[in-house]
Amino acid sequence: MFHLHVMHLLAEKRDSRAFRPLLNIASLTNDQLDTALGDFLTESFKRCVAAVCDDETAIRAFIEDRRHSEWARLVLVEALTLPVFAGDKEAMPLLAWLVDTGEKKLAWLEAQPDSINTDAETLVMDGLAGAIAEIGGPEHLQTLKRWWDTGWLDPQTADWNWYETEISRTWAERCDRFNRYYEPYVSDAIGEMQKWHCFSDRFHDEQSRPRPERQPDRHDSTTFVRANPKIGRNDPCPCGSGKNTRSVAQPEQGTTGD
Repeated sequence: MFHLHVMHLLAEKRDSRAFRPLLNIASLTNDQLDTALGDFLTESFKRCVAAVCDDETAIRAFIEDRRHSEWARLVLVEALTLPVFAGDKEAMPLLAWLVDTGEKKLAWLEAQPDSINTDAETLVMDGLAGAIAEIGGPEHLQTLKRWWDTGWLDPQTADWNWYETEISRTWAERCDRFNRYYEPYVSDAIGEMQKWHCFSDRFHDEQSRPRPERQPDRHDSTTFVRANPKIGRNDPCPCGSGKNTRSVAQPEQGTTGD
């Protein structure tokens, strides 16, 4: 856990020396990212990156590189929008890049034969479209509708009603809603990590209790059947917080590790 403490502390101090090391971590494979970051990747990693970033073009190049993890690229798309909500960056230059990158990705997707697995790139495409909906204006609605009509945007990530409703909100409404539930950067490392279940008194109380002895299984020959579908990484947290990888779609009420 030490590296997670360090990331949050450096983000709190807005230390730009952490930016390149964070990009190096984001360059790990999906399995390595799960081991190193777990849910932190889709929780506050983007806010740490946004807090220490001193080269936005490096993030854009990372997102455009298909060799990198689709999950890392997705959260870095969200990291680019955070300075806009913070009032530190203008939206229009970023929106121009989002549209241009989305058009290139759409052309790539449509050129692929059926034998090519395009799941990773469609996930990134969802991220680009979501970012446009979150910081764009009505002038971007036609672009999003055209992308939607191609069938490359996943309706399980966001349906058309979400895109249309989100992009129709005034900027003041969006900022007010964002600020009610989020902050763009990590401003208090200790306060941030105290919310995590693994640092709570309840977690440590549970760990200190002796584990009950395993009782003999009366149904050893019975195949285990999962009662509910397995929770995917892009699904809402089963604790009921409503969190997922969409940065503004749901209020952040839960805690990491719950």
